Amino acid sequence: MRKIANILTKNLFNDKIFYNVVDSKDKLINGIPVLCVGVELTKKNYPNFNILNMDVGDGIYWTYGPREKRNVYESRLKTFIKKSIDKFKSEIHYEYVNVVVDGLTSNDFITVNDLIFNGGKSIISFLFNGMVYVYDNKNVVYGISLRELSYIGENVKTFLSNVYSNTTVITNKDSIPLDVRILFNGYDYLIPCLYSNNNAE
Repeated sequence: MRKIANILTKNLFNDKIFYNVVDSKDKLINGIPVLCVGVELTKKNYPNFNILNMDVGDGIYWTYGPREKRNVYESRLKTFIKKSIDKFKSEIHYEYVNVVVDGLTSNDFITVNDLIFNGGKSIISFLFNGMVYVYDNKNVVYGISLRELSYIGENVKTFLSNVYSNTTVITNKDSIPLDVRILFNGYDYLIPCLYSNNNAE
């Protein structure tokens, strides 16, 4: 699973699916937000932080630990998660492949075919609600409507067979925690990105 944020803490943090939970600064993943938990840990790692301001700067935030001020901890954690997801959303570009208007010779459709046939199992695809979303492992997700493929006479079964044979296919969102699914509501195209291991964008 892709990590969308760092949690720097000495406390137990159960949700490790999408968070890089570490106890030292040298284990942080570069390029994604950081939440430092606890006054002492924040003083040690970010000595110039403002105790009145959650925002330390440069994508770094801090909060009291759950035993210091639980209400503040829970509120700031919720805010941090939303900020992290919003940042993640902003970094991924969605390209809808309109095969009805542009046909099967459009650059986008050719790119999708190239990803499917030559990208290997590192390419993540997500099938949901009549759509196929293909992530290029960089910063673009391509979406294709199976109904539109059928409408223009394309063999949908063959297309899906190629997707299943050549990419890693996700068919549901059940393994994603409910609170994260709620935050991603309406952004189904981002699901294959979450299942990638790519934190290099």
